[in-house]
Amino acid sequence: MIYLLFAFIAVILTGVSQVLLKIGSGHHDRHFQIYYNPATISGYAVFLLVVLCSLIALKGLELKLFYAIASLNYAIVALLSVILLHERLTWQKVAAILLIILGILIFYV
Repeated sequence: MIYLLFAFIAVILTGVSQVLLKIGSGHHDRHFQIYYNPATISGYAVFLLVVLCSLIALKGLELKLFYAIASLNYAIVALLSVILLHERLTWQKVAAILLIILGILIFYV
C-alpha cells in the first residue's frame, strides 16, 4: 500500500513540476534566463523528488501498474494548468481524462 502512495505522490509532483517549468519558460528576456529563474529551478528540484518517489514505488509495484498510474499525469497537469495557469479545459481534454481514468480502473480492477 505504501508503494501505491509513493506512485500517486510521484504523479502529483510530476504535475507540479511541469507547471513550474511552464511558468519558468515565460522568463525569456535573455537567452539563458528561462533556465535560471526560481520557477524553472524549483521545477527541476520537484522533478528530482518525482524520481525518488518513483524509485520507491517501483520497488514494490509491478512496472505495468506503475505506468498505468503514471498515466494520470495528463489529468493532473490539465487540472493544475486550469487552476494555476488559467488555461481552458475543452471537452476533448475532459473526454481524454475520463478515458485515462476508465483505462486505469479497467486495468486495476
